[in-house]
Amino acid sequence: MKSNAKILALAVIVSLGLTACAGLQPAPSIGGVDITGVWKQSSPANFLQLNEDGTYRTSARVTLLEAAPSEVGQYRLEGTSFTFIPSDETLDCKGLSGSYDLELTEQGQLQFTVQEDACEMRGFVFSNRPWERVEP
Repeated sequence: MKSNAKILALAVIVSLGLTACAGLQPAPSIGGVDITGVWKQSSPANFLQLNEDGTYRTSARVTLLEAAPSEVGQYRLEGTSFTFIPSDETLDCKGLSGSYDLELTEQGQLQFTVQEDACEMRGFVFSNRPWERVEP
């Protein structure tokens, strides 16, 4: 009888352990290919170009992304953690990096949620406003 109780107890413990392990999911991840391209935010109008080489550009008009961007720099993407690292050439937010949670929504939009950003203007523009893909 004691043996059956031990087996039952062991089965319950193993079952609970497997259930707990099954609930563990790896953190969602977004790949650089998923976000590469030109993105637009409608209100206010802003454009964001994310390149495969880890560089980015922002501008109020798509035609100014190459000619006269307001911010240029590098970005780092780790899982869903996205960091802007502006270069010395940037006009806005020079020397002020910013960290965001990044989501690629079911509608195919980018959604940034500010975690920490020393540049208040970028935090205002990027946080909690959807970005739609303009160019792949």
